[in-house]
Amino acid sequence: MQRLVQDDAAPFADDESEDSPLCLRWRYSPDGRAPPLGAWPDRLHPDDRARFLAEIARALLAKQRLVRHADHRVTRADGGIGWWHTVTTLCPSADGGAFCVSHAFDVTGLRDDPISDIADPPDDRALLQALIDSIPDLIFFKDPGSVYLGCNRAFAAFMGRTVADIVGRTDLDLVPIDRATYFQERDAEVLRHRTSHRMEERVDFPDGRSVLLETIKTPYYGPSGAVLGLVAVARDITAKARAERERWESERRLATLLGNLPGMAYRGRADAERSMLFVSEGGQRLTGHHPNDLVDGSASFGALIHPADRDHVRSGVDAALAQRRRFTLSYRLIDRAGIVRHVWEQGVGVADAEGRITAVEGFVTDISELKTAEDTLRTLSLAVAQSPVSVLIADSLGKTIYLNPRFRMMTGHTLDAVPDLDAFIACIAAAGPLAVTEHHPAMWRALSAGETWQTELPGRKSGGEHFWAAIRVAPLLDGDGRMTNLIATMDDVTTRRQAEEQVRRAQKMQAVGVLAGGVAHDFNNILTAILGYSHLALDSLPPDSDVRDDLRHVTAAANRAKGLVQQLLTFARKEKLEREPTDLRDIARDAVELAEPTILNGVEWTLRCGDEPAPVLAAPSQLHQVIVNLCKNAVDAILEDSAPGERERRATLAVSALSVATPRDLARGRLDIGRYACLTVSDTGCGMSPTVQERIFDPFFTTKPVDKGTGLGLAAVHGIVADHGGVIDVTSAPSAGTTISIFLPLHDPDAPPRRQDDTRRVLLLDGERIMLGMASRLLRSQGFRVTATVNSRRGLALFSVAPERFDIVVLVQSATEPTWKLLTLARAFAAASPGVPIVVCADVPIDHDEAATQAAGITHVLPTPIAPDPFVTLVKQLSLGRPSPATPPHLH
Repeated sequence: MQRLVQDDAAPFADDESEDSPLCLRWRYSPDGRAPPLGAWPDRLHPDDRARFLAEIARALLAKQRLVRHADHRVTRADGGIGWWHTVTTLCPSADGGAFCVSHAFDVTGLRDDPISDIADPPDDRALLQALIDSIPDLIFFKDPGSVYLGCNRAFAAFMGRTVADIVGRTDLDLVPIDRATYFQERDAEVLRHRTSHRMEERVDFPDGRSVLLETIKTPYYGPSGAVLGLVAVARDITAKARAERERWESERRLATLLGNLPGMAYRGRADAERSMLFVSEGGQRLTGHHPNDLVDGSASFGALIHPADRDHVRSGVDAALAQRRRFTLSYRLIDRAGIVRHVWEQGVGVADAEGRITAVEGFVTDISELKTAEDTLRTLSLAVAQSPVSVLIADSLGKTIYLNPRFRMMTGHTLDAVPDLDAFIACIAAAGPLAVTEHHPAMWRALSAGETWQTELPGRKSGGEHFWAAIRVAPLLDGDGRMTNLIATMDDVTTRRQAEEQVRRAQKMQAVGVLAGGVAHDFNNILTAILGYSHLALDSLPPDSDVRDDLRHVTAAANRAKGLVQQLLTFARKEKLEREPTDLRDIARDAVELAEPTILNGVEWTLRCGDEPAPVLAAPSQLHQVIVNLCKNAVDAILEDSAPGERERRATLAVSALSVATPRDLARGRLDIGRYACLTVSDTGCGMSPTVQERIFDPFFTTKPVDKGTGLGLAAVHGIVADHGGVIDVTSAPSAGTTISIFLPLHDPDAPPRRQDDTRRVLLLDGERIMLGMASRLLRSQGFRVTATVNSRRGLALFSVAPERFDIVVLVQSATEPTWKLLTLARAFAAASPGVPIVVCADVPIDHDEAATQAAGITHVLPTPIAPDPFVTLVKQLSLGRPSPATPPHLH
């Protein structure tokens, strides 16, 4: 910084260069006397000298160090008059005077007023200063040495000083040395390059303030073009910079947020094409197109909407915008790769200042996985709701959460009546709460161990009908193996248990038949010897011999034993007798006429034969035996009644034709749709208990005394009826009599000719219940008698016990069944009865290996899915006559 020089004697040098400011050093006298002649004030115009010195005097009185003089006139060296603008820095002395340093600027060329015409020129400098002070930005002036020549009030206030404290000083006096050095280097750079320079400067003040300034420094020039100094305009941008950083951070957070969203945020025009103004990064993941492509129109978002959904989307958006509300839509989107995605969109219209909707802002996200999950859940819900078995879902404590309609249909109980798992079992079981007491401990032990508990028990339906219920309760475990819920199912297994019971009985009767057949043949040989030798002995005895009566008793007993042997042989016989079309009414009349003199004696009999013929394809002698056995049992039941006086001794034999429009469940079987000949024998005898009814068709079971019954009569009836494809129904109660009904298929004489022993019975095996039901109904609608099962072991057992009862076997391959297993199963059926046709329906081309199909005994191969017409035609052909299995044809 330039310092004042205290030198009274030395003359003050001046530099009257036109462009450079004059630096004049001089002394002001405290007594107000004029400076020595030749000193700097002598050059002042006489009219301005007093004012000039008065300005200094006032500054000293006000203790100001800086005087900004009004423009004044001076005398040039050539005698001419010029105008100067002077700033004087004062350094007060001890005598009341001051050492003065004046910086003068020649402003003659800047004034328009003729010098000679102005006696007291206006103070334009004061006006300029006032204008600068009114500017809120920081303004200051420096000379080429970086000395402050002036500033506005805003700069002085910013620096925390007065204007007088700043003028005449350098940055070294005002700010820390490092910042002052930096500012002076920038000042020198501006003056050296003579160009404006913009910079952002951080200024730290001694009071702890830290301010960021945006400063523009530019040199200013004299009339000749010489640099006189620099002028700077600075602005405090600390708050602006802070706001800029906050804005940048906000934009960064927004960009991160939008980039991490599982979808596309957008702003678009409110037009039909869905033109985009902004698309987040998620737009590329959603559509496959870069966000810029969606914005610049290279790819149209509206064109990506599935054609079938565009009208729905357009109308939904338009309606929401018209009502000034948000819209929520679900539709399909086709991405760049052609993949169809299900998306969910929510948006809202954006209005301008005049209230017009000019844009739409919203969010679109991919919900394809959610849609798939919803569809799967909906399918599972429908499957559970429409399941043919009853389903209950409970929490881990057994409290009911859900109960499907099947349970309400079967039991008549609603959700309110089944609050927990115990109530579920109690509503099913015929024993009610007693069943819960019996099974509760075992069930919860299994569930606590994470195992499935199951049982079968007698149940009772809403109408009072008894059935067998299979109950299964399983725990539902989470990922950590903890039980979160329970699922219980109940299925009606009455048909399965009846079938198993039929199989058990068939197996027992087969075993008994084999034994009876062997014993009967051996015993028949013994009887032949007894009768023959008795006859020889009678012929050799004289007529009056007492032994003849004994031999006659022996012969009678042998003949009685012979009849018993015939029954054993009939029961054990496996070959089919010759069958012929005959009217069941005629067989009934003949049987009653034959039995009436002996068997039916002592009982009032009524024979009722309907007017409609009841033709059946049967062996007349076997049906004759059936009727006689049933009539004999009815007579025995009436004669054995312990209260004969209370009831009439009456029995009825009725024959009629019957049409069944819907399947009917009987006590001992199922009556399918069709036309039947019904033979019914009813009596008013002692009746039977349920326990006895369960065993009446078992071989050798009888309730008669030892010398009265053999236990083979009803067993033979059961075998004959089953062999004719019929069904037996028994209704009885103690002291209420008994009614036994036999249903035989009616014979249609107009039907295509069949083998005389053919009953067109089909054994159908299919692992899929739906396919099994369809195929069964299809065959039954064409007059076939179908035995259907999903269990291959059970089907093979049914066939092995009585292969002659089936005329064709149909095996349908399930989706998960391997081919080798299907071939093995076919081979087992062929081994049980080599003559039976075997039809295989498979979804894989197993017929390519003819050697394997021939070895398995397969007659025909049908592809799946099954075509009804070819399937029925093939089964009819094979059921009418078995072809030789040597060369199995294949139908495709």
